[in-house]
Amino acid sequence: MSRWWMALLLVPVFVLPACGNDGGPAAGRATTTTTTTGAEGFGTATVSDDSGERGLLVKVRATDAGDVERVTFEFEGALPGYRVGYVERPIVEDGSGKEVTVDGGSVLGVRFEPASGFDLSGGGRQVFKGPDRLDLATTTITDVVRTGDFEAVLTWAVGIDGAKAPFRVVADAAARTISVEVASS
Repeated sequence: MSRWWMALLLVPVFVLPACGNDGGPAAGRATTTTTTTGAEGFGTATVSDDSGERGLLVKVRATDAGDVERVTFEFEGALPGYRVGYVERPIVEDGSGKEVTVDGGSVLGVRFEPASGFDLSGGGRQVFKGPDRLDLATTTITDVVRTGDFEAVLTWAVGIDGAKAPFRVVADAAARTISVEVASS
């Protein structure tokens, strides 16, 4: 085997230990923006990151920043993996299969794994105490509904006014948030 190939094989041995987790508030991953192609990183293709750890959802909020509307999911501890993309109707609850009404012309499915709003360790405690459906002061984002918290998979549906609006996902380990930013129409 050539020296070049041997060096390439040894890189993970030296790099991976440096990627450890000190357990601090920013443990897991640094601030990253996962986007699709398009203006300023916005697009309509599904985006995902499965490098997360078990996340406990604490809070969900929707805000309007003018040219961008944002749904921010705040976690206790580490950030979970995620998958965000447009989904077809009907929207159903995880576990029960019950149909969920989501306002808007299109729907972004938001899936966190492993994640929950309930901490099963130490006797169990309810971590997420917010509503299953948010009251909104946004126009492009028409609805935000929890559609499941089942077997370490936490799902939400984000209703979008009209057709599929461009979006991006911003994960910020220091703030312990994952935000879905939607370009305002």
